[in-house]
Order: sequence, then structure tokens, then C-alpha cells
Amino acid sequence: MPKPKITLATVHSQLQTQIQTLSSRLETMGAQLQTQILTMSGRLETMETLQKTMAVRLISVESLLKDHSFILASLQGRVEALHGLVERLDVRVGRLEQEYTMITAALRRLEMRFDPLEAQRLDARITELESRVTALEAAKS
Repeated sequence: MPKPKITLATVHSQLQTQIQTLSSRLETMGAQLQTQILTMSGRLETMETLQKTMAVRLISVESLLKDHSFILASLQGRVEALHGLVERLDVRVGRLEQEYTMITAALRRLEMRFDPLEAQRLDARITELESRVTALEAAKS
């Protein structure tokens, strides 16, 4: 095959062909770019709406956080006060337990001192006192 001759007309025709090809490609790419820009614009608007919604929610969460922090601070003070009261009650309960132990030990010692013979003696004295009271009541009447 012989080499085509390069002339101004052939260069011009090849350039015209290349320009038309590039022009059609640019138009296609422009249309695609336009579609992508519209899609991105819609997404951007959606993102802005979401961002505004999130900002409002964040502000409400911050407000709730402040309220809860205040409540927690007051509750912490109350818990510390209750902790002090519980510690004092623990000391008192400890004392009561010691006193209870001492009282039960004393009662056991007293129970051991009063044996059955003393109980009979006391029963006899009570019977004698009851008879005296009956005699005095009879004398009064």
C-alpha cells in the first residue's frame, strides 16, 4: 500500500474528523456530567437537610445533657449524705448488737442463778403473801 500524500486538504479533513469525534465525545461527557451534577446537587440538598436535622437534635441532646448533669450532681450530693447517715447507723447498730449480746449473757447468768430450789422457795413465799393478803381483806370486811 502506498503512503497517502500529506497535503493540507488531508490534514484538514483528518482534523475535521477528529474535531467532530471530540465534539461528540465532549457533548456526551457534558450530558453525563450534567446528570452527575444534578444527582450530586440533589444529594447535597439531602445532606444539608440531614445536617440541619442533626444540628437540631444535637442541640436538644446538649440541653438534655445539661439537665441530666444537674440532676446527677444533686443526686450525688444526696447519695453522699445518705452514705454518711448509713455510716452513723452502722455504728449505732454495732453498739446495739454489743448491748444485745451483753443483755442476753446477763439473762443467761440470771437464769443459771435461779435454780429450781429457789423457784420453790419463791413460790412458797408468794403463797404465804397471798394468804396474808386474803386474811387482811377478810379482817377489813
